Amino acid sequence: IIVPLSLAPEEVWRQRENDENYILMMFYGGLIAIAFYNLFLFFFTRDRNYVYYVLYILGGGLSTASLNGLAFQYLWPQSPWWSNVFLPCIIALTCMFSALFGRSFLNTRENTQRLDYALRAIIYVAMIVTVASFFVPYRYAIHGITSLVPVTVAFLLLACVVTLARGYRPARFFLFGAVFFLVGSVIRVLLTYDLLPVALLTTWSVEIGLTLDGILFSVALADRINLLRVDKEAAQADKEAAQAEAIANLKRLDTFKDDFLAATSHELRTPLNGIIGLGEAVLAGKEQTLNPGQARSVRHMVLSGRRLLYLIDDILDMAQMRRNELRLDVGPIDVGAPMELAAALCRPLIGEKPVVLRTELPE
Repeated sequence: IIVPLSLAPEEVWRQRENDENYILMMFYGGLIAIAFYNLFLFFFTRDRNYVYYVLYILGGGLSTASLNGLAFQYLWPQSPWWSNVFLPCIIALTCMFSALFGRSFLNTRENTQRLDYALRAIIYVAMIVTVASFFVPYRYAIHGITSLVPVTVAFLLLACVVTLARGYRPARFFLFGAVFFLVGSVIRVLLTYDLLPVALLTTWSVEIGLTLDGILFSVALADRINLLRVDKEAAQADKEAAQAEAIANLKRLDTFKDDFLAATSHELRTPLNGIIGLGEAVLAGKEQTLNPGQARSVRHMVLSGRRLLYLIDDILDMAQMRRNELRLDVGPIDVGAPMELAAALCRPLIGEKPVVLRTELPE
């Protein structure tokens, strides 16, 4: 705990005390608001970056409360031992949560694998320091933790620079936040070793840096959400464009199929009409050279040819319908001929079965 001593008149001291309390209320109130806001966003988005960020903010707030004595004054005033243990422990946890947040937010596993290994090593070291703070004397633990903080921030800064150079836009806000926190932490370390004088900025450097850091990290998370939304909209637009192109290709293929069927059907009509004409000519020959069985087979051939011709006409009609080119000729028809044709086509299927197929139409 750093306890700066100075002499001042009572009125001046009370005014200074009120100003400091006002600053502390704003600082810790702001941290709590930021933490609850990002915790709400986590429940809404299910993005684990918000969990790491909330833990980092809470850890940073508890670290500053331990450094300025508020934690000992209001949380555990009867336990000096726990106060000495808690300070290096919570700072180590803050370093661990900041490294977890940096790895997840900057996606170092894909963007910069070597720095990802370094941040993972920092996480493991912070876990070891957290456990060791319960057993190692305070003077050793605090020296170790004051070395871990700038190392953690330095590697986070380096990871920010690398990911930003590779085109990850939200890293710029993360970079600015890490710079502010690094400056505040360095000033506080120098103040701890009596290398800087006790003043307003040096005394509250960590609080100021953490506040700016928290604001910029929140902006970075918001920018990341916007970037993900833009990417999602772009992917959706590409998907819709691909679907539209696929539909257009299907329509072109469908049109090609109709044209192919129409052309093929026209080509089939000519030889089929020739076959039907030859069969009718054989049946209508003056010199009858066919026995009854042969004549029956030729008649079936002619009838089957006509049935196939009707099917080809149906295909042509369907193609015309799809192009809205079919015209209907409404008028009376003789249903006797189609029924006789259907019966003639079905009679060979009966064979020698005891079934009689006949057609009866009213006169």
